[in-house]
Amino acid sequence: MKLSVIIPVYNAERHINKCLDSVKNQTYSNWEAIIIDDGSSDNSYSLLLNYALSDDRFKVCKQDNQGPGSTRNNAIAKVTGDYIIFIDADDYINVDYFSELNKCIESDQPDVVFIDVLHEKPSGELIRQEFMSRYKSLSRERLIRNQMTGKIPWGGVRKVVRASMLFANSIKYSDNLVGEEALFSFKVLLYAEKISFVEMPCYHYVKHAESQSEKGDDDPWGPVCENLSAYLRANHLIDKYNTTINSFGFTAFIVSIYRISKKHNLICAMKKGKCALLHFKYKYSFDFDKESLEFRTRCFIFFARHNLLLPIVIAAKIKVELNK
Repeated sequence: MKLSVIIPVYNAERHINKCLDSVKNQTYSNWEAIIIDDGSSDNSYSLLLNYALSDDRFKVCKQDNQGPGSTRNNAIAKVTGDYIIFIDADDYINVDYFSELNKCIESDQPDVVFIDVLHEKPSGELIRQEFMSRYKSLSRERLIRNQMTGKIPWGGVRKVVRASMLFANSIKYSDNLVGEEALFSFKVLLYAEKISFVEMPCYHYVKHAESQSEKGDDDPWGPVCENLSAYLRANHLIDKYNTTINSFGFTAFIVSIYRISKKHNLICAMKKGKCALLHFKYKYSFDFDKESLEFRTRCFIFFARHNLLLPIVIAAKIKVELNK
């Protein structure tokens, strides 16, 4: 069973050696790594070529900058393995990741495998544990709905996917700079018949200040929700998932309030927050799939329903201070 590892690279010269060394040192040897340099302006590509010269399992390409979604799509088109693993260039993996994954695949023959993740600072200090295996008791339908809203994280590094399922259903990433993995994750779970979990932390997600997930404007999740809603309408799925889309829209509103509160003073945050609330009420309704909402998000439903914005903004301001 061959594994295809996809690693998009953009200006990652400070981190890429640790990432690729963790792949090269795997105890399981039947793998290929498809690494695409997405128009880096630093020394990333030269470092990649060194790995390709030392081990022909590393397959390196270079392209003009297209963004993470298109880069992953270009890499997917080149895979020759049975399952696809996604790794970000500034992260790294345990030496037995592929071996544990192989055991799971041989046992269950799944379409999707979720991976437990450790979030770390660049120093190696643990920030938090993200055990995707805690969701193993959920039904496939509940997994879909909870991942739609982000209650279960979207990120592609958290899941391994059967290559033939992607090709058969033309599943690709979007070109959005923020949340490009949301629609991809929805499609993957929608078409997956069998879902399994590797119940041990194998992946180290390193939180850098400049990482893509830290970028975005005052409403980073709003366009993601609208894109997913458009996909559901185009594929006649909106009636089935309408309450969950409302939940996603409300989650996006709360995320927006946090971003606004982080960047602006209280008076400005209240003005912008009022516009965000009006936008939510125009696009969505309070008919929620509450199970797909995090508890902390559900706490704000009463205030939003009654246009009581101040408690929401103050809570966001407190969270901003606590996160410093």
